[in-house]
Amino acid sequence: MILALMLLLAQVDAPESHDLCTVVKSVVRTSVDGFKAIKGAKHEDKPKLTAWTAPVKLPGSTECKVIEYKDGSAPFYGCLMHATSCKLTEVKFLALVKDVATCLDAAPKLEDDGKKRTARLHKGGVPVRATFTRGAECEFKFFVEPLKN
Repeated sequence: MILALMLLLAQVDAPESHDLCTVVKSVVRTSVDGFKAIKGAKHEDKPKLTAWTAPVKLPGSTECKVIEYKDGSAPFYGCLMHATSCKLTEVKFLALVKDVATCLDAAPKLEDDGKKRTARLHKGGVPVRATFTRGAECEFKFFVEPLKN
């Protein structure tokens, strides 16, 4: 009975089936143990890093990965996001920053050097970052980085 209840609760709490806040909180929560619960499929096709593709996907992203360099550094979670135009990509970036700030109850610190906008949010010491790159690439990325010791 208890096992069945635990399995049912695990299905209800599966991040893939929830909204942005649920996914962001899940990714942040699992950052402390190297994203073990959300990593996805392991690929070791590069000499200096291991990538896990198809981890829990941030809603609206085109691709997400967990990357771990083989030098022993802690892994990080990253997603790439696009829209149909550069202006819409920037709008999507700003909306994501606002939504993540609300989800984490953490005010973003914004930087803009003219080529790239960066929003940094920290909740419980876990670095969360979003970047929007202007120009030919016109993309934005979302990262959850490991805790710094």
